[in-house]
Order: sequence, then structure tokens, then C-alpha cells
Amino acid sequence: SNGALKLAYATEALTSTTSTWTCLSLDSSGNTRGEGISFVLGSDDSPYLAHFDSTAAQVRYLRCTSAIGTCVTTGGSAFAGESVAATGTATAIITKPSIRVTSDGTVYVAHYSGAFQALAIQSRAPTETAWTASYVDPNDDGGSFTSLAGSYPVLLLNDSENPLVFYRSMENFLKYYSLEQE
Repeated sequence: SNGALKLAYATEALTSTTSTWTCLSLDSSGNTRGEGISFVLGSDDSPYLAHFDSTAAQVRYLRCTSAIGTCVTTGGSAFAGESVAATGTATAIITKPSIRVTSDGTVYVAHYSGAFQALAIQSRAPTETAWTASYVDPNDDGGSFTSLAGSYPVLLLNDSENPLVFYRSMENFLKYYSLEQE
């Protein structure tokens, strides 16, 4: 936060009982970044992160293509960041993204979309350069009601490695979406 997404990690010698904490700046700017962080390790032990930039009202994605140990040793420059999508809102509380990665490296990011007033599921395969968006439960009433459907998402992968997302419904219930096959 305060202009940067930072990763803090502790190191401890095998014969020691104390830890030394180090902080890496991963995604810096003048914006308020690092809100609603979601972190996962891929099958190759490489880190994937999604977080919210409330100044720019966008979900951001970061990745280091090496194993986490190498990424940490290299420092913040090992991580590349980019925008996944504009959210249409600067409210960090409901816009917290959730990230998962399949065994083949396809990345899924779920988040609230204020623009569509819906759950947004962004995906990108390793061979793709752009994110593909799907919207679940968009607000189609045409009135002045603002739906928060899709806020507070928790993204998992089902047995077929397709997205399974638990989220807040338009009616303020817990709801889930599961893509059974693509």
C-alpha cells in the first residue's frame, strides 16, 4: 500500500530461533496499490499475484516466471505487473480479487465489476497476450439499483481445473458459479 505492493518474507537459519524480515517492492507507482491481495504458487513453484489499485480503479496482475526462491533473491525487478481490467469502482472492500492457476499455466482472476455490476472472471492461457472476460449475474434491471453481485469472490478450481467461484449475489446471499467444461 502507500504507492506499492510489497512482499515481506522472513529468513531463518537452521540453527537460529530468530527471523529476519525483508520487504520487496513489487508493483510501484503513485497510486494506492496492494489492496485486496491474492497470492498463489503455480505447479512450478512460481508466484502469481492479483491485487487492487484503488487510485486507478483496476485489478492488477503480477508474475515472476522463476521459482519463488529465485524471485525473492532477484528482488522486485523479477516481477512483471500489468492491468487485468478496469473495475468501474474505486471501492477496495468489495473489489478484492481472487487468483488461481491451472497446471498448464492458465490464469483465472475473479473480481467485482462495477461497470457490469457483476462477477467478472478474467482468464488468460500461457500463449495469450490479452485477458478474456466473462460476466456472471450482471445487473439487467435497467433501473437505478446498484448491484454488488460478484463482490467478495473466492475463486477455486474444480476437478477439471475450471473456475468455481463463491461470491455475493444481487440478493445479498452467498452464491456460486461453476464452469463445468469449456
